[in-house]
Amino acid sequence: MDNTYIGHTLDVLEFEAIRGMLAERTVSAIGFERAQSLMPGADLTVIQERLQTVTEMRALLDLEEVVPLRGIKDIRSALERAGIAGASLDPEVLLDVASTLQVSRTMHAFGKRVHQQRASPRIESLTAGLGDFQSIEKEIHQAIDTDGSIRDHASPALRRIRQAQQTMRDRTRDQLNRFIQSDTGSKALQEPVMTMRDGRYVVPVRRDHRSQVRGVVHDQSASGATIFIEPMAVVDLNNQLRELTVEERREIDRILRALTDQIRDQFGGISASIDLLGLLDYYHAAGVLSMDQHASHPQLNTQGHIVLRHARHPLLTTLSDSEDVVPLTLEVGDKVSTLVITGPNMGGKTVALKTVGLLTVMAQAGLHI
Repeated sequence: MDNTYIGHTLDVLEFEAIRGMLAERTVSAIGFERAQSLMPGADLTVIQERLQTVTEMRALLDLEEVVPLRGIKDIRSALERAGIAGASLDPEVLLDVASTLQVSRTMHAFGKRVHQQRASPRIESLTAGLGDFQSIEKEIHQAIDTDGSIRDHASPALRRIRQAQQTMRDRTRDQLNRFIQSDTGSKALQEPVMTMRDGRYVVPVRRDHRSQVRGVVHDQSASGATIFIEPMAVVDLNNQLRELTVEERREIDRILRALTDQIRDQFGGISASIDLLGLLDYYHAAGVLSMDQHASHPQLNTQGHIVLRHARHPLLTTLSDSEDVVPLTLEVGDKVSTLVITGPNMGGKTVALKTVGLLTVMAQAGLHI
C-alpha cells in the first residue's frame, strides 16, 4: 500500500495522538523515539509477538511489579565517540554510561526473577539479552563522584599528586600569612587576605604602596585602587603548584581514557543492551497505556472478521470519564460482510467509524485495545 495513503489514513484516525500517549509513558529518550515512530504492521506473526509482550508486561504491572527502568540515559552518541581509538568521555557522560549499565544489569536480574515467579517468555527473552557490565560500572563510580569530580583515589598517582598539591598550598598560604602579618603587609595591603588569579596565590595591594611589595602584578580592581600582586617569596611555590596542576590534568585525562577504553572493549554488547532497554521501555509504556485504558489483548484473524464488544474510542476516554463515553458493539464478517451506518448529524456515525479504524490500526501496531 502507498505510504502516502497509509499516512493520510493514520492522520484521519488520529493515530499520532496514540503515539503521543504512548511516548509520554516512556522513561527514556530511546523508548520515546520508539513510541513516536510506531507504525501498524502487516505480518501477523510479528504483531502477535508484540501483543504477547505487551500482555506479559501488563500482567506484571497488574501484580504491582516495579519494572526497574529508571536511569536509562541516551548514551548512543557517547558510545560512538568511545568507539574512536584514543578518545575519552567527560566525567558526566561516563556517569550516564554507568547509570544505563546499571539499569541493564538490574533488568537482566529482573528477568530472571520474573522467570521464577510466572511465565513471561517474551520478557525473559528480551532481558536475557541484556549485558552485565558491573565491572565497568564499578570502575566509573570508584573514579568519579556523583557531582562529576574525579575522586582522589581514582588512581595511586592522582592521590600522590593531590597530596603534594595540598602540601604545596599549605606552604604557600603559610608564606603569604607571614607576609600579611608583617609590618610591610599590614601597611601595603588593601585588606589582610589572599586570593587567586590565574591559578596563582596573590594579595591585594593598595596602588599607592605598590613600590613596597616586590612581586608580579596579575590583575587590578575595576577602580584601579587595588593591585593583585604575587610576592616574590611565593613565586617558586606557585610555579611548583602550577606544575602539579598540569600533572593532575594529565593523570585525569589518562584515567578518563582508560575508562573509555573499557567501554570501547564492550562496544557491541553495550550497544545491543541500549537497543533492548529502549525496546523494554517501549513495551513497559505500552503495558501502562493498556492498564490506564482498561484495554485488553485483541484476538487477530486473517478472515477479515471484526468483532468489538463495548468498545470505546481511546482518545475520548482521556477527555472524560470513560463511563460517559457511549460504548460500541459491532460485528462484521462471516455472515455480515457489509455495514451501513445511518442516522442524524451529530449522532456518532463518524466517531463509530473512527473507533473501528483506530482500534484496528492499534491492534495491527501491537497495542492492546
